[in-house]
Amino acid sequence: VIIIIIPPIIIAIMMMMTSRAAVSIKRIKEVMETEPDVTYKKVPEQELIGSVEFDHVSFRYPGDEEDTLKDISFSIQPGEMIGIVGATGAGKSTLAQLIPRLFDPTEGKIEVGGVDLREVNEHSLRKTVSFVLQKAILFSGTIAQNLRHGKRDASEADMERASG
Repeated sequence: VIIIIIPPIIIAIMMMMTSRAAVSIKRIKEVMETEPDVTYKKVPEQELIGSVEFDHVSFRYPGDEEDTLKDISFSIQPGEMIGIVGATGAGKSTLAQLIPRLFDPTEGKIEVGGVDLREVNEHSLRKTVSFVLQKAILFSGTIAQNLRHGKRDASEADMERASG
Protein backbone atom coordinates (compact mmCIF):
# COMPACT_ATOMS: atom_id res chain seq x y z
CA VAL A 1 0.00 0.00 0.00
CA ILE A 2 2.82 2.43 0.90
CA ILE A 3 4.43 1.78 -2.49
CA ILE A 4 1.20 2.88 -4.17
CA ILE A 5 0.66 6.00 -1.98
CA ILE A 6 4.20 7.47 -2.02
CA PRO A 7 4.47 8.31 -5.78
CA PRO A 8 1.25 10.43 -5.86
CA ILE A 9 2.40 12.26 -2.70
CA ILE A 10 5.76 13.00 -4.30
CA ILE A 11 4.01 14.23 -7.47
CA ALA A 12 1.74 16.51 -5.39
CA ILE A 13 4.75 17.94 -3.53
CA MET A 14 6.60 18.50 -6.82
CA MET A 15 3.55 20.28 -8.30
CA MET A 16 3.32 22.52 -5.24
CA MET A 17 7.05 23.34 -5.42
CA THR A 18 6.78 24.05 -9.17
CA SER A 19 3.87 26.41 -8.53
CA ARG A 20 5.84 28.28 -5.85
CA ALA A 21 8.88 28.47 -8.12
CA ALA A 22 6.75 29.91 -10.94
CA VAL A 23 5.44 32.67 -8.64
CA SER A 24 8.98 33.45 -7.48
CA ILE A 25 10.29 33.56 -11.05
CA LYS A 26 7.46 35.92 -12.03
CA ARG A 27 8.31 38.28 -9.14
CA ILE A 28 12.05 38.21 -9.93
CA LYS A 29 11.24 38.99 -13.57
CA GLU A 30 9.08 41.97 -12.48
CA VAL A 31 11.91 43.32 -10.32
CA MET A 32 14.49 42.84 -13.09
CA GLU A 33 12.28 44.63 -15.63
CA THR A 34 11.45 47.58 -13.35
CA GLU A 35 12.81 50.86 -14.65
CA PRO A 36 14.60 52.91 -11.96
CA ASP A 37 12.97 56.15 -10.82
CA VAL A 38 16.34 57.89 -10.80
CA THR A 39 18.47 58.27 -13.93
CA TYR A 40 22.16 59.07 -13.92
CA LYS A 41 24.08 61.25 -16.33
CA LYS A 42 26.87 59.79 -18.40
CA VAL A 43 29.58 62.05 -17.03
CA PRO A 44 33.17 61.26 -16.04
CA GLU A 45 33.73 59.79 -12.60
CA GLN A 46 34.55 62.36 -9.95
CA GLU A 47 35.55 62.35 -6.31
CA LEU A 48 32.92 63.77 -3.99
CA ILE A 49 34.56 65.39 -0.98
CA GLY A 50 33.12 68.03 1.30
CA SER A 51 29.93 68.96 3.06
CA VAL A 52 26.47 67.58 2.33
CA GLU A 53 24.11 70.47 1.57
CA PHE A 54 20.33 70.34 1.38
CA ASP A 55 19.22 73.52 -0.40
CA HIS A 56 15.45 74.17 -0.16
CA VAL A 57 14.67 70.48 -0.68
CA SER A 58 11.08 69.31 -0.95
CA PHE A 59 9.95 65.78 -1.74
CA ARG A 60 6.62 64.20 -2.58
CA TYR A 61 6.11 60.50 -3.19
CA PRO A 62 4.47 59.72 -6.54
CA GLY A 63 0.70 59.73 -6.16
CA ASP A 64 0.72 61.72 -2.90
CA GLU A 65 -1.08 65.05 -2.70
CA GLU A 66 1.19 66.60 -0.07
CA ASP A 67 4.95 66.91 0.29
CA THR A 68 6.59 64.54 2.75
CA LEU A 69 9.45 67.07 3.07
CA LYS A 70 8.99 70.78 2.45
CA ASP A 71 11.72 73.41 1.98
CA ILE A 72 14.45 71.66 4.01
CA SER A 73 17.85 73.37 4.14
CA PHE A 74 20.87 72.33 6.22
CA SER A 75 24.55 71.49 5.93
CA ILE A 76 26.60 68.61 7.32
CA GLN A 77 30.35 69.21 7.43
CA PRO A 78 32.84 66.37 6.82
CA GLY A 79 33.26 64.33 10.01
CA GLU A 80 30.25 65.95 11.65
CA MET A 81 27.65 63.67 13.20
CA ILE A 82 24.03 64.74 13.34
CA GLY A 83 20.83 63.30 14.72
CA ILE A 84 17.49 63.59 12.95
CA VAL A 85 14.56 63.34 15.33
CA GLY A 86 10.85 63.26 14.65
CA ALA A 87 7.62 61.35 15.04
CA THR A 88 6.86 58.24 13.03
CA GLY A 89 6.08 59.28 9.46
CA ALA A 90 7.72 62.70 9.82
CA GLY A 91 10.11 62.04 6.92
CA LYS A 92 13.37 61.05 8.65
CA SER A 93 13.93 57.97 6.48
CA THR A 94 12.83 59.82 3.36
CA LEU A 95 15.37 62.55 4.10
CA ALA A 96 18.13 59.95 4.47
CA GLN A 97 17.08 58.16 1.27
CA LEU A 98 17.58 61.32 -0.78
CA ILE A 99 21.35 61.41 -0.13
CA PRO A 100 22.16 58.14 -1.96
CA ARG A 101 19.56 59.11 -4.62
CA LEU A 102 17.10 56.36 -3.90
CA PHE A 103 14.77 59.24 -4.82
CA ASP A 104 15.35 62.72 -6.22
CA PRO A 105 13.89 65.81 -4.57
CA THR A 106 10.83 67.27 -6.27
CA GLU A 107 12.25 70.73 -5.56
CA GLY A 108 15.62 72.08 -4.46
CA LYS A 109 18.96 70.32 -4.67
CA ILE A 110 21.34 68.19 -2.68
CA GLU A 111 25.07 68.75 -3.09
CA VAL A 112 28.17 66.95 -1.86
CA GLY A 113 31.28 69.09 -2.00
CA GLY A 114 29.40 71.70 -4.02
CA VAL A 115 28.35 69.19 -6.72
CA ASP A 116 24.63 68.62 -7.37
CA LEU A 117 24.03 64.88 -6.98
CA ARG A 118 21.95 64.89 -10.18
CA GLU A 119 25.16 65.83 -12.06
CA VAL A 120 27.14 62.83 -10.76
CA ASN A 121 27.46 59.39 -12.31
CA GLU A 122 26.16 56.42 -10.35
CA HIS A 123 29.58 54.86 -9.66
CA SER A 124 30.95 58.09 -8.15
CA LEU A 125 27.92 58.38 -5.88
CA ARG A 126 27.91 54.72 -4.78
CA LYS A 127 31.64 54.92 -4.05
CA THR A 128 31.07 57.93 -1.77
CA VAL A 129 27.69 57.41 -0.10
CA SER A 130 26.59 54.44 2.00
CA PHE A 131 23.15 53.84 3.41
CA VAL A 132 22.06 51.40 6.13
CA LEU A 133 18.35 50.77 6.46
CA GLN A 134 16.62 50.76 9.85
CA LYS A 135 16.23 47.00 9.65
CA ALA A 136 19.67 45.81 8.63
CA ILE A 137 19.63 42.34 7.13
CA LEU A 138 22.49 39.94 7.65
CA PHE A 139 23.04 37.12 5.23
CA SER A 140 23.70 33.66 6.57
CA GLY A 141 27.32 33.05 7.47
CA THR A 142 29.90 34.77 9.63
CA ILE A 143 30.16 38.52 10.24
CA ALA A 144 33.32 38.52 8.09
CA GLN A 145 31.38 36.89 5.24
CA ASN A 146 28.66 39.52 5.61
CA LEU A 147 31.23 42.32 5.51
CA ARG A 148 32.81 40.78 2.41
CA HIS A 149 29.44 40.59 0.64
CA GLY A 150 30.11 43.78 -1.33
CA LYS A 151 33.87 43.29 -1.71
CA ARG A 152 34.95 39.67 -1.84
CA ASP A 153 38.68 40.45 -1.59
CA ALA A 154 38.37 42.73 1.48
CA SER A 155 41.32 42.46 3.85
CA GLU A 156 41.03 42.32 7.64
CA ALA A 157 41.92 46.04 7.73
CA ASP A 158 39.19 46.80 5.14
CA MET A 159 36.63 44.96 7.26
CA GLU A 160 37.72 46.74 10.43
CA ARG A 161 37.32 50.13 8.70
CA ALA A 162 33.91 49.11 7.32
CA SER A 163 32.64 48.05 10.73
CA GLY A 164 33.34 51.49 12.16
